[in-house]
Amino acid sequence: MTSLQHLKEAGVNFLAVDFDLTLVDTHTEGRWPGTAPELLRHVRPEMRQLLRDALDAKLYVAIVTLSPQTTLIREVMRLLFPQDFQLIIIRGNSGDWFYAGQGSLRGKQSHIASAVEELSHAHAAQISRGSTLLIDDDAQNINDALANGVSALLFVPADPSCVARGIAALAQSPA
Repeated sequence: MTSLQHLKEAGVNFLAVDFDLTLVDTHTEGRWPGTAPELLRHVRPEMRQLLRDALDAKLYVAIVTLSPQTTLIREVMRLLFPQDFQLIIIRGNSGDWFYAGQGSLRGKQSHIASAVEELSHAHAAQISRGSTLLIDDDAQNINDALANGVSALLFVPADPSCVARGIAALAQSPA
């Protein structure tokens, strides 16, 4: 069974993925001096495939990051997925979005909630905390997500296959 089948089995319809050290194998620290094509070379193949599969399956996808370089990240997404990049919501610390809800503001929770609000308004998406999966290399972001009822997987850069195993385990978990 593929990761995508496991995601569907687990009831996930929204995938929120961190950028630095998760989608890409480097930490830009929000100050990447190079170009989008240069940064594109740092995209992890297994994460690229997971996002490609999610987009093909019509799952909602967002990049949630603390980086303020959202224009650069958008360009990387355009290069990765030229036909579908506009479907990917980008939420970074760029000051161009606002979350006014009552949910948690810890970690990436406001980033995720803001992306869900946009998807709900633009696509009438039915996304809940239980149908959301965050993939991030930061254990505190994972803990914040889990404490708020959002499924989350810790990405371990030294073990890229951890995501596939984590998604498979998620599908095996009782609801």
